[in-house]
Amino acid sequence: MKNQFGFEFGTEKNVNFLKNSHSLISNRPFYFSLALPEGNYRVTIGYIRLSDRAYISTVRSESRGLHLEQINVEKNSFVEKKFIVHTKDALIRKGEYVRLKKPRELKKLDWDNKLTLEFQHTSHIAYIRVESVSGIPTIF
Repeated sequence: MKNQFGFEFGTEKNVNFLKNSHSLISNRPFYFSLALPEGNYRVTIGYIRLSDRAYISTVRSESRGLHLEQINVEKNSFVEKKFIVHTKDALIRKGEYVRLKKPRELKKLDWDNKLTLEFQHTSHIAYIRVESVSGIPTIF
């Protein structure tokens, strides 16, 4: 993951960039990650559809947390969806870490200092905006 954000698990091959609409398009699953400190974040996704067919999109975060399920984007339309995600890392304080069960927990998409979004179905994404938010209760 260069530049603190990027595609994961080789899924960049599933995504195309449409220059005329400045959007990402994919009809196969892909993962996109951003390096972020532990905290709460508001994720905003702008979907656009500039053709004659509608599509659906599903978004999960971290270890398969479902946030958007089968969002319907009608033909020639724009849809914006928002959700809150909590990211965490294994560091408790300097030199102390959460003990993760190997290898099962090491393969999960959390405890890793980044926010990972999983996109399923067809997606035409105009933008992904991630903002830190405070004042939101976090339940452990």
